[in-house]
Amino acid sequence: MRLACTNGISIISGNAGSGKSTILGVITKIFLEKNYMIEQVALSGKAALRIKETTGLHAKTIHRMFLDNGGDCFNLDNPYLKVDEMNIASEVLIVDEASMIGGAVFFNLLKAVKKSDKIKHLIIVGDNAQLPAIGIGQPFNDLLNYSSLPKAKLTRVYRQASESGTLAAATMIRQNENFISSLDTFGDDFIYMNHGGNDLLIEFERYMEMNNNDIMEVQFLAQKRAECLQFNKIIQKRLGILPANHVENTKKAFEIYVGDKVILNKNSYENLTPEGDDGGKPVFNGNLGIVKKITKDYTVVDFQGIGEVGLEKEAVRNLLLGYCITVHKAQGSGFNSVIGFMSNSQSMLSSNMLYTAITRAKHHCTIAAPESVIEDCANRSAHECQTWLKNFYGGKE
Repeated sequence: MRLACTNGISIISGNAGSGKSTILGVITKIFLEKNYMIEQVALSGKAALRIKETTGLHAKTIHRMFLDNGGDCFNLDNPYLKVDEMNIASEVLIVDEASMIGGAVFFNLLKAVKKSDKIKHLIIVGDNAQLPAIGIGQPFNDLLNYSSLPKAKLTRVYRQASESGTLAAATMIRQNENFISSLDTFGDDFIYMNHGGNDLLIEFERYMEMNNNDIMEVQFLAQKRAECLQFNKIIQKRLGILPANHVENTKKAFEIYVGDKVILNKNSYENLTPEGDDGGKPVFNGNLGIVKKITKDYTVVDFQGIGEVGLEKEAVRNLLLGYCITVHKAQGSGFNSVIGFMSNSQSMLSSNMLYTAITRAKHHCTIAAPESVIEDCANRSAHECQTWLKNFYGGKE
């Protein structure tokens, strides 16, 4: 906390359960007592929602911050993006889930920070054991491991295995250890099964009952989109979603009905109100919601943390069923209960993949995978990107 409050730039990395959220809550209170304006951002909408839950302060996506401060939010993947019109007015900028951010977006974010005449503290927070960023580079990992910037690595997990089997399993996988032989010492919040099939549906129904049938708090995770499609159709049928008016989409192997849980696959900035008028709220890649109304011209979705938004046909094409999403899509998110299915896909198996899946669970987690898959994950870390940034900081050539 002293590191973040006394330095212009600071980096905080920590294991799941090591206290990052608690520390952020205290840091924001300290700055609020100094009457500092605080901006909190993350790459995905769900990750931004989690920061809001942690600190009680408003949070937004990086894209939305650019949009709100006069920047170009449509081309953040362009490293040559101009930020001349931007001026972030807050004194403190907190960037959470920074391991998700690729090189181009991170570069543009830093350019915007440099352009601001207000920012006094930039606090970069993440977990370097999660999946690598999608896109070029791995800026968070390189800054954490090779820069001379002020930084802190939180490694101590404050809950015992008997209290949280989920955290215990995650910690062992993070350390490249197989958790199967230690299951007897874990709390009952974590379940491992070496098969899937109908038992996964039984787990789903058990978790639904535990969460008062709130489908937004029960999430299936898989590695591949094809696996997600299969699970989504099964769960959609299991829930008996009524096909009142469905979204016509001949390019996809599924249909969306009123009552379906969906995920947006691409940012949508110009939307409609629930009544179909102009001026709807922007929504972003990764936002989850429930379909409330389908008309021939637009579809209304109640997005978690945002509210009801009217999506026109172009945006509707970017909706996917959201009962099961990929681990990559879930990064930065959190759900009360998670069911993760890990298949024997050698190219995608890694400790980072399994660790990220397990740590999406807030209270209960079930992992279904052959023992050989768990062993492969424990013995393999995701390939490190080959970057030049480490060389500028005196890292290995």
